[in-house]
Amino acid sequence: MKKTVLALGAALLTGGAQAVLLIDDFTTFQSVTDFIGGGTTSGTATDYTTNTLPATADRTITNDAFSGSAGGKIETLIPGSSVLAISANALSAGGSVVLKYDGFGSANFNAAGTAIILDVISIDTGVTVEMLVNGGAATSGVTAFSGPGVFFKTFADFSGPASTFDAITDVTLIFRGTDPWDGTFKFLRTDNPPTVPVPATLALMGLGLFGLGFSRRRKS
Repeated sequence: MKKTVLALGAALLTGGAQAVLLIDDFTTFQSVTDFIGGGTTSGTATDYTTNTLPATADRTITNDAFSGSAGGKIETLIPGSSVLAISANALSAGGSVVLKYDGFGSANFNAAGTAIILDVISIDTGVTVEMLVNGGAATSGVTAFSGPGVFFKTFADFSGPASTFDAITDVTLIFRGTDPWDGTFKFLRTDNPPTVPVPATLALMGLGLFGLGFSRRRKS
């Protein structure tokens, strides 16, 4: 009985295995800076050899510093520590950062999960993100980050039919903050969103642990 309960609890906590599609692990270096009144600087990074997208995939970053004092700036840096770091704090500047990924060919996101997921290492309050696919044919809408952790938008959250994610040609993320803000991100991917154990699952796990402890007491 003990083994049966423990196995059932483990089965409820693990979903079906699917191949995660890694859009960006941020190991390819790219640095972009825009000064208020100085025009937008953008750059393109290629060669996603560590990702599961085609090698033809490109990342384009566009920064726009649009508030704060003269000389303010917003900068995006993907350093050797393999994170996406955004800073709009210099001289009280706010701004937006647009990450666009294209050159996928026609990637089947539905075969790799049910959501687009971004790991948020740190984020200031008031920062929002919007995700768009296929040139804006479907959008997740604008959502404010609630804090560090796993941020995701399920395919059902996007406008448009679910079949849109059978053939994805491009993905765009738009970060915005009107006040000075910083953010650090890791691992943009397509996967199943994290699950939180429901009370029934927790009860089964508790019962299994109780049975394990009871069995050990009987043997002692």
